[in-house]
Amino acid sequence: MKSSVQCAEKQVLLYCCQPCLSAIHRARLKDLLVRPLNWSVLQNHAEWHGLLPILYYHLRSFQPAPKIPLPFWTTLERAYQNNTVRNLLLLEQLQEILIHLRAANLPVIVLKGAWLIDQIYPQIGLRMIADLDLLLPGTCVKQSESILTKLGYTYHSTNRGNHLSYVKDVPPVVLVEIHYGLVNLASPTQKYAFKVDLDEMWTRAQVVQIANVEALTFAPEDQLIYLCMHYFKEAFASLKWIGDLQGVLQFYQRQLDWECITHRSQQFGLSKIVYYTMKHLVCTLDVPIPREALTGLKPIPDRWLERKMFTWAQTEQWTQCLRFPLYLAVIDSDREKWIAFWKTIAYGIRALLGRQSPIDD
Repeated sequence: MKSSVQCAEKQVLLYCCQPCLSAIHRARLKDLLVRPLNWSVLQNHAEWHGLLPILYYHLRSFQPAPKIPLPFWTTLERAYQNNTVRNLLLLEQLQEILIHLRAANLPVIVLKGAWLIDQIYPQIGLRMIADLDLLLPGTCVKQSESILTKLGYTYHSTNRGNHLSYVKDVPPVVLVEIHYGLVNLASPTQKYAFKVDLDEMWTRAQVVQIANVEALTFAPEDQLIYLCMHYFKEAFASLKWIGDLQGVLQFYQRQLDWECITHRSQQFGLSKIVYYTMKHLVCTLDVPIPREALTGLKPIPDRWLERKMFTWAQTEQWTQCLRFPLYLAVIDSDREKWIAFWKTIAYGIRALLGRQSPIDD
């Protein structure tokens, strides 16, 4: 799937990963669709990036409809319908969980996918999600586990650093991750790279209706920073996270305080990540990020190798190979870089010897 070429098929997906298309992007997409496309390549790319449902949504909006091979169109339509049903069932499960957590007076922030499909995407079936991610204070995790057990969930696993997973064997199988932190402290690279002040983020959390139940979500600036961090943690691997970020920027465009984003990004050790992510959005999707915001976020000194690594990773060249060097690049202290380096090597050796399971971000 990895390709260094911005082929027409990749460009189609880049436009179609967005929750809403601007008039300019819609016109560009229309021009692409009259070209000869390799529909098999487009389908493989869309499946890998989890974009079949939203690709169907955007393509069907054109009149007259683009000339798409019937088998590919059937695949898109089925993916959209199946994902709509799945997400509706997941939101039902989320609603039940939130009702019980609320009854127990447990504060909960709904993270990532479930929040995105409920708040950002125009239709529930457009964004594929793997699980339900909920953030609770560490002191509430035991109570939440008790509630999930009563609702039929069983313990599944832990990454040993910031979340526990529970599963419910109903169609569809529901995986719930209870997060008590945003940084996996079992990972040496994350531990030293990210300085997120979660207590502060809790104080700024805002009330919102999700799945028709009152819950919490991050403040707009914190939401953007968190999604940039998540995009980085996932090694810039999927275009769906580009779509998420573009959707959030569009949704909050009149509310975002860029001075605040710059300050918090620096405070959390995430300024390089936020800067290169925003710059990538400007270059690929013409997202209107204020120039002064990019100037404030820009790393000083501006190192050529770091800049190249971020560019290569975000254009899908050697993404996994660059993951570890990029983590080291965002750690400010040279001493902490060396600690993270040697601890990661030690973890890897123990994992190879079977003495420790690999770290899950």
